[in-house]
Amino acid sequence: MATREEIIAQIADLREVRASGIKRTKRDSREVEYRTDADLARAITALEGQLTEIDNGRRRRRVFTTSTSKGL
Repeated sequence: MATREEIIAQIADLREVRASGIKRTKRDSREVEYRTDADLARAITALEGQLTEIDNGRRRRRVFTTSTSKGL
């Protein structure tokens, strides 16, 4: 998985591409062409989801509770 900084850079790049009306981007010697604006929007949303997962993973606390009974 990409780092937080890489994902932020990718989101910024895609937003710039979307705002300019161009549907093609090149990053790290890889060129991607999006067919529609909706494809670009989905790519941005997916990256934002990854970013949220990374952020929540850092802050997430796990709390374990135990409960016992005699079963009566």
